[in-house]
Amino acid sequence: MENKELKEKFVDERTGIEYRLVGDYYIPNITIPKARRTGNIGKYGRLKLNYMKKYKIPEYIEMLVSNELKSYLLDIEDECKGKLDILIKRMAEKENVTEELKTNNQLEWVTRMNNIKNRAEEIVLNEVIYQWNMKLVRYIWPIENVKKLTFFGFLMKNLEIDVIMNFARASCKI
Repeated sequence: MENKELKEKFVDERTGIEYRLVGDYYIPNITIPKARRTGNIGKYGRLKLNYMKKYKIPEYIEMLVSNELKSYLLDIEDECKGKLDILIKRMAEKENVTEELKTNNQLEWVTRMNNIKNRAEEIVLNEVIYQWNMKLVRYIWPIENVKKLTFFGFLMKNLEIDVIMNFARASCKI
């Protein structure tokens, strides 16, 4: 056997893939495209990731392969935090939870703010993380049931805060 000198790099004419020599083997020069965004994925991004792994497997695999998953999860994280802040502020204004209450009765203020935070977080989780397809829901259930589901925060996209508060007040009387 003759000992041929191996090229440092070459391009396969059939596939167009470039290879580089490492020891006695040719390794393809394949790189993963850089992600659009970088950073740490927070609570809401991890929740969305787990939901996608369990229920949205094709979308999860597609985003993972195209290296868009981390950017998408960071966008979800930002969206959830933004919506949560807005909802908490609006609900606090609507329920008269003010700085005056905070100075006069701290325990009452903390109780009411925790209640508001939990309700707002439930709305955001069901709207952004565990998305429902409105068209699909309308075909499966009659509109009366869709209205009931809306109360629980599954389809809050187009509802105003007043409507949410009216539903919440009505549910407390039941």
